Amino acid sequence: MRVAAVALFSLTTLPTFAGLLYDPASGQLPHAYTPNPWNYAQAPESNPFAFSFIPVSPISATVAGGKLAFDTTGGSVRGGWSTTGGVMDRTTGYTLSFDLQIGTESHGVNDRAGFSVIALSSDLQGIELGFWGNEIWAQNSGFTHGEGTTGFNPSGAFVSYDLTIQGSAYTLKANDSTILTGTLRTYSGLPYSTANFIFFGDNTFSAQASVDLGAVTYTPVPEPAEWSALAAAGLVGFALWRRRNQTV
Repeated sequence: MRVAAVALFSLTTLPTFAGLLYDPASGQLPHAYTPNPWNYAQAPESNPFAFSFIPVSPISATVAGGKLAFDTTGGSVRGGWSTTGGVMDRTTGYTLSFDLQIGTESHGVNDRAGFSVIALSSDLQGIELGFWGNEIWAQNSGFTHGEGTTGFNPSGAFVSYDLTIQGSAYTLKANDSTILTGTLRTYSGLPYSTANFIFFGDNTFSAQASVDLGAVTYTPVPEPAEWSALAAAGLVGFALWRRRNQTV
């Protein structure tokens, strides 16, 4: 059962959303990461309002080798990291990039996942993606299993994901290949009433997972003027390269 989390998604406002949001190469857990710490919270099913704001048993969270190892398989518990910051404008668009490998995952029902990623825009439209060992899928607005990947194995290796939200749609790429697309959702309840919201973790008592998480990066989609400038710079660079090679 999905339980509305009041304190589980305690928030901190960051000065801006741009560039690197979290890097485990720092040796720090996300809630201790500088300069922009994330918020961590967890709760046991036996008492879903007995919150802890640092990882405690049965959840394990450690950083080593440039990866964050996060494990909720030890018991019926939920926990994860969330953050808010600058405006996440879906009209112009933005990309949330992260490196992730699913180790193990189990779920009691097909509408829940042991590890989830949530990205909500400034107007609350966004997407929640659930990660299984053999599928990545979108949560519908009624918290049921939506569209999912086929022929892709999230647990096969460490994967670089790019989740792009623009207009009324999202696109998920894995190692630069598109594996999932769909329309954005508007969810209800907490924390889905929080604008400019990002979450990584296990937000249900009905599933468990162990994962390795790498760096997390936020990138606004360039506006047309920026694309023009980049294209012009590219043409100048190409012209210089061509002239240099012709001279040679």
